[in-house]
Amino acid sequence: MVGVAASGVPRSAILIAGIAGLAAGAMAMAAGEYVSVSSQGDTERADLARERRELAADPVSEHAELTAIYVERGLTPALAVTMPQQLLPRAVTACTLVVLAALGALAARVGGAGIWRGAIGVTFWGALAMGVSAWVGRAFGASV
Repeated sequence: MVGVAASGVPRSAILIAGIAGLAAGAMAMAAGEYVSVSSQGDTERADLARERRELAADPVSEHAELTAIYVERGLTPALAVTMPQQLLPRAVTACTLVVLAALGALAARVGGAGIWRGAIGVTFWGALAMGVSAWVGRAFGASV
């Protein structure tokens, strides 16, 4: 920009060069972030596919592997054995509720409403929908 300004061109040319540089920089950063996130997503999908194959092939060994990880992190072996069955569904539910609250607050803020009301409303109705879905699944004997 300094070089363009120092060349004595009109202000409009400096403005256009500045906007073009800003747009080019933003596009380059966006492209770099996209590539980074895409490659991370590819790695995660490959890891999940490998874990699914291993779980399908040998669920007992996979459960033992998880148990060993939890024991390594300080849990007693008796508690570590139950962690995969008990913790994951609760963790997923908790994370979902936190995200619902954040999205409700964001939507309320963008819409000009109170963020607490938005967060509580979306979380309540989202939790209710999750509960009804779980109830319907149990009523029909569905399991995931």
